[in-house]
Amino acid sequence: MNTLVWLANFPVSNGYAMIFIGAFSLMGLGMMTFGGGTTGDGKLQKIRAAQGLPEARSGEELRAGLRTARRILAGLLLIGMVACLPLGIMGVTGRGATRAWIHGHGTAADATMVSVEGEDFVAFEAADGRTYWLHNDFFSPATWPDREAFVSSGTRFQVRYLPDHPQAYVIDTDTLPDR
Repeated sequence: MNTLVWLANFPVSNGYAMIFIGAFSLMGLGMMTFGGGTTGDGKLQKIRAAQGLPEARSGEELRAGLRTARRILAGLLLIGMVACLPLGIMGVTGRGATRAWIHGHGTAADATMVSVEGEDFVAFEAADGRTYWLHNDFFSPATWPDREAFVSSGTRFQVRYLPDHPQAYVIDTDTLPDR
């Protein structure tokens, strides 16, 4: 279950990117998947017909196979985008679907908020001895249970992270110094 939460946490923790990528990609992926607007007659074939030249048929089977493969791939990407879009929206609105799970089932570690060139990072050492510097997005910060908490640079607190996937973390707002 932790692996599924880790996978779902990516669109939640990158909410704005998921919304924009999803919104701009859905229409194009839908057209590629369902073949909207394509008849199979390309402009080159129309010009050849107008000039009285014979149709070029070499490689037709290969092109048909590639079209089918492209539609299948576009369909898989479409399913992924449709799944990630609501997760991204939930992350931006503060209702991160994965945050409560990580907080309830995660391992605690001491952490510090570090600002590097205007970007906020959470730095902590996991139980395996590795130090992680993970981006904390301004628009969808990984805070729980207080989703509106603001953590400034230099603040020390505790994070909870999934032991197998430390990239999935939440800032435990109950441990913030001003609480």
